[in-house]
Amino acid sequence: MSSKNNMNLFRLLWPGTIYFPIFWFPLLIPLLTGFIVVLIDGLLLANSSSGFDKLAILGFGTTAFTTIQTSFLSTDVWALTTILMSSAKRQLNGALVWGHSFAVIIGLFVHLTFIVATKLLSHFPYFFWWSTFLALVGFIGAFWIRGVVYNYIEKFELEAVASSE
Repeated sequence: MSSKNNMNLFRLLWPGTIYFPIFWFPLLIPLLTGFIVVLIDGLLLANSSSGFDKLAILGFGTTAFTTIQTSFLSTDVWALTTILMSSAKRQLNGALVWGHSFAVIIGLFVHLTFIVATKLLSHFPYFFWWSTFLALVGFIGAFWIRGVVYNYIEKFELEAVASSE
């Protein structure tokens, strides 16, 4: 049994397999968009006349964390769509579909709440640390939802394709 688990883990972590991009791309998209926003805002701030003052950094952080949480929302919508499409195609257990759909909908509300909280916290001291905490919790939630979609839907479809070749 552990050999099979090791093989599944190897498939997810090794970039040479088809499993790697299918698992990681929905998680890398929010991080990549967040990085692009940080890069663009950083370049704009560096070239501005006022430079990196306190208000500029707060605006910079608010934009970056809001973008990351918005990207997590797109990942949640993708996960919900994948669950519903797969349930229609494979006729999955109704309780399983409802459970996973409910988990993804909770993820949507959590990420929406984090967007609002990021906007509200930008006016208070220690904003950066609170927003960083919310971004990490949001990423953990997105990672968990991603694991659910992979383990219950995509893994079986990939194994079916691999066995038919």
